[in-house]
Amino acid sequence: MGKIAYGRRKTEKIEGTRNEFHIVKQAEDAYEIYDGIHEAIVSEEMWYKAYAKRKVTGIKHEKTHSMGHYHMLSGLVRCPECGAKMYGVVNRKKKKGSDEFYKDMWYYKCKNRIKVEGKPCMYKTNIRQDQLNLEVAALIRWIVNEWHFKENYASMVVEMGDNPLDGLLEEEERLHAERKKVETRKKKLLAKIGNMDADDDLYDELCEDYMKIVRDLTEQIGKIDANLVHNRMLKENAQKMELTMEQHCRVLEAMFDNFELLTEEDQKTLANIFIERIEIFPNREEHGRWLKYVRFQFPLELNGERSDEMWFKDSADELTENDIPVSYPSEQQLRRSVCCQGKINKG
Repeated sequence: MGKIAYGRRKTEKIEGTRNEFHIVKQAEDAYEIYDGIHEAIVSEEMWYKAYAKRKVTGIKHEKTHSMGHYHMLSGLVRCPECGAKMYGVVNRKKKKGSDEFYKDMWYYKCKNRIKVEGKPCMYKTNIRQDQLNLEVAALIRWIVNEWHFKENYASMVVEMGDNPLDGLLEEEERLHAERKKVETRKKKLLAKIGNMDADDDLYDELCEDYMKIVRDLTEQIGKIDANLVHNRMLKENAQKMELTMEQHCRVLEAMFDNFELLTEEDQKTLANIFIERIEIFPNREEHGRWLKYVRFQFPLELNGERSDEMWFKDSADELTENDIPVSYPSEQQLRRSVCCQGKINKG
């Protein structure tokens, strides 16, 4: 609506610390709203109507059923009709004449099926999560066991370089030392000014020169404090990244032993470590295949070729001279001794 907020977030000192700060979001009545110089997108009347509606509808609904269930591939799977992300939904039915429910059935559904405005997606198929999850789990297990993934993953971690947290900690220590040095110099200079003889002929001139130095030192301290705040924010992000890497390694180590023993939350984390995007066939193939295309988060190597994507053939698809054929078994198809065919394009 053409407004701009000032003071929505403030840097505040962490209670109980000497020189540690964090960013704190302020209450709505604690900051000012001003007219901006940018052009408004909507009128104030429309903005406040939407704001009032969001106060009612923008409430997070807490989960009450199947607390331990996580949609493993939610946001990774793309709709075969419109390309939008597909998300997890549940089909929960109550038994007739009873307060008990049948076992929950979980599906992936195109998000555009529930669009508020515009043309909704016409793809109405709900993909059973147990079927698609099983395919992806088999694919990940095959990659780990057959593609020397442990060695490649270790090499990738090494290529990432040293943890930036060490450098940030050193920089924080240096900034504190520099601030202490400048602060000491400022205090000595102020003490010197306080001991000057006001009757000295050069008092005014010397006092002005000294105060100029004091102002410069004060400005230096301000810049150091700003750098300390910035460094702390970077340090917090690096600490989060370090924890994330530890989590990834823990999940991977457990998966190497037995994928099925992982919690659904860890299975979801694992899927996001490996996979960036999944495309599916509009209908399940005759051989039970949903997977059409997978793009990985990092390149994999097979037979000397590196690629971050894999295509899966349908009934009429033929491999070309630029494709490297690969086969891996899913758990269901192992029972029927059938291999799933895929291909990696060299280009």
